[in-house]
Parts: sequence; structure tokens; C-alpha cells
Amino acid sequence: MVLKGLPLMSSDELLAELKVNVHNPTGCSVITPKNSPSKFQIYKVLFPPATSVSSVSKVGHLFNVRVYWEKFLFKRLYTQCFRCQAFGHSANHCNLPERRVKCAGPHSSPLCSKPYDVTPRCAGDHTANYSKCPVLIKYLERRSNAQATPMTTKNPFDTRASNFPPPPSVLQCLNTYAPEARKKSAPRSYADTLKPTPSLSRRQLSVQPTDNNDFNKFNEISAALKRFNSLCDMNLILSTVDTLIARLKPATQMLRNSMLIEMLSLN
Repeated sequence: MVLKGLPLMSSDELLAELKVNVHNPTGCSVITPKNSPSKFQIYKVLFPPATSVSSVSKVGHLFNVRVYWEKFLFKRLYTQCFRCQAFGHSANHCNLPERRVKCAGPHSSPLCSKPYDVTPRCAGDHTANYSKCPVLIKYLERRSNAQATPMTTKNPFDTRASNFPPPPSVLQCLNTYAPEARKKSAPRSYADTLKPTPSLSRRQLSVQPTDNNDFNKFNEISAALKRFNSLCDMNLILSTVDTLIARLKPATQMLRNSMLIEMLSLN
């Protein structure tokens, strides 16, 4: 277990305090990094294998100081699965069959009673977690080579000049476009000037209806626009409104007179 929150002190003093508050600690050591700017130290405390993490975490104060417990995680240079004993992934994301670390059998370590024979990943006389396993050495070499030569992908949004071909030179432009320019700008002779221009026939000048009846559609649209303009004639609308007002005036006057008569009769 990892203990955090205490200042620097001797191991014997910390063990004496731990034995009073925690069940049977077997040892402790300081694991704080040398360049750490914090005044608080990090201790690794050892307990018997049967000690649970929850029972140790219940102790929240030592030397009247608030402390924090964490599970100790050994940091390796590589990742090895404790389920299938392969390298490169952890057991949390592994769906492969279980392999024991010693006998390479298709079962977990607590269910095995055999001594180690062969490792699951090679034929050597060592366990799968041996640090000098040939399979592990090949895996580390392959990973270091992959890190040394990272895969480069071309950025489509990179607009640097090195990603585009160089522009053509002036001489290349002259060799490419000058002949066509000379052809277009060649002077006309007197005979070419006197040649009559070909005239179009009356049939070619006339508008021919297409297969899509575009001309008929144009006539229909023009007629619809004319009808719409006639409906939107403001003078016609104003004259119609004036006629309606003139017709409604006598009716409103008669209604007003009848209401006055009723009010006088009630009084």
C-alpha cells in the first residue's frame, strides 16, 4: 500500500505508529521522487497477503495528521496481460482464453496445483513474467523500432511551398504559349480581307422550337404574369374600396338611428 500525507520521518517511528492503528505492518520505505517539491513524503507500507485494502483505508489519521492510502502499482516498461500472459495489453480488455503464468494451462493461477513447466509464450524453462524471456525481448525491440520510425501522414491542409510542384520557368511558358499566340495574331492578307463573310439563312435566323417546348412555356409564364399584374392594379383596388365605403354609409347611419330610438324608449 502507498501512504501519503506525512512528512519525512524514520521507518521505525512510522512502523511503531502503524502497529498501533493498522493490523500487522511488516515494513515501510520512502518512495518519494528525489526532485519532488512537496514537503510531504510518499511511503510504501508492506502488509501480510491476507490484509484487505478496505481495512487499511479505514485508518485516516496517523500522528493526528490526515493521511491517504492508495494501492501500490508497480510501473513496468511494458504491459503484460495477467489473463492470457501476452504482451501489449491488460487483462481489463482481454477476451482471450486464460493461461496460467507457470504451466501454460487453460486455467487461472489459483485453480492450478502443478509446478511450472513451460511458459505459455515460449519453450524456455521459466515463467511467462520472466524479464529475460525471448518473447518479451522481441516485443520490446519491435516496439522500440516502431517508436524510432513514427508513421508520417500527409496533412492535406499544409500549404507550404515544398508540398507543391515548382512553377514553370519563363522559357517554358514561351515555348508552350508562343506558337499559339503567333497563330492568333498572324496578319490577314488583302485577299482574306476581301473574302465575303458567310451569311446565315432565314431558317437559321428564325427561332426554332426545341423538343422541351421552352417557347410555349415562356408564353404561358408571360400570360400568368400579365394576369397577376392586372389583379394587383392599385387603382382598381382603391376604386373598389371607395365603392364599398359609399354603400356601407347608409347602412351604418340607419343602424345608429335605430340604436338611439331604442335607448330613448328605454328611458
